[in-house]
Amino acid sequence: MSRTAMLTSVGYTGPVGRERVTPPDAPLLRLEDVRARLRLPHDDEDVQLQDFLEAALDDVEAQLGRLLLPQTVRWWYDGLPCADVVLPEPARAIVAVTTYATDDDTTGTVVDAGSYGLDAYRSRLLFTTSPSSGRSWNGVSIEAEVGYASAVAVPPALVQAVYLEIQGHYLRGSEPPGEGTARREAVTRLLAPHRFRMGVA
Repeated sequence: MSRTAMLTSVGYTGPVGRERVTPPDAPLLRLEDVRARLRLPHDDEDVQLQDFLEAALDDVEAQLGRLLLPQTVRWWYDGLPCADVVLPEPARAIVAVTTYATDDDTTGTVVDAGSYGLDAYRSRLLFTTSPSSGRSWNGVSIEAEVGYASAVAVPPALVQAVYLEIQGHYLRGSEPPGEGTARREAVTRLLAPHRFRMGVA
C-alpha cells in the first residue's frame, strides 16, 4: 500500500487551521542563558535576542513537525473522513472534540469523551463512531494538549538545536566561511531522531 493510500485509509486529512488555546507557561530558554551561550556580557541586545529565540524555536518546530513546549491547541477540520484520525502533531491528551451543526452555530456540541480514545504512540484519535457535523467548513474542532510535559523535559539535543539556530540568526552574514554550513548540518543531525512522521511519534 502506498503512503498516500495508507494515510487515506486511516482517515488522515489535514486540518484547515490551528489556533493556540493556552500558551506555554514557561520559556524554553532564558535570555541570560542565550547571552552566556553567545558570550555577550551585557543585556543591551535582549530585545533582538528574544526575537531570535522565538524565530529559532519556530524553525526547529517546523523542521520537527511538532510543538516542543506544553500548550493547548485547537485544530479545525471541515469534516473527519472516518473513525480513525491521524493527528497532525503528537498529542499528550485530548481536551475536547466539538462538532458544529450550522453556519450560525458558534458554541458547538462536545462529543462524549467515552466515544473516542487517543493512541498517543501513533498520534491517532480513534472513534467508536466518527463524529459528523452539519456544516461544510470548520465543522469539527479537536482541542489537545501538545508538546513535552515541561520545558525541562525537552530533550537536550533539541535544546542544542535551538541554540544553534539562535546563533545562526545572531551571526547571519558574519559567520566565517563554512561555519554556517557546519552549523546547519549539526542542526539536521540533532533533529533527525526526533522528527515526527505520521504514525511515528
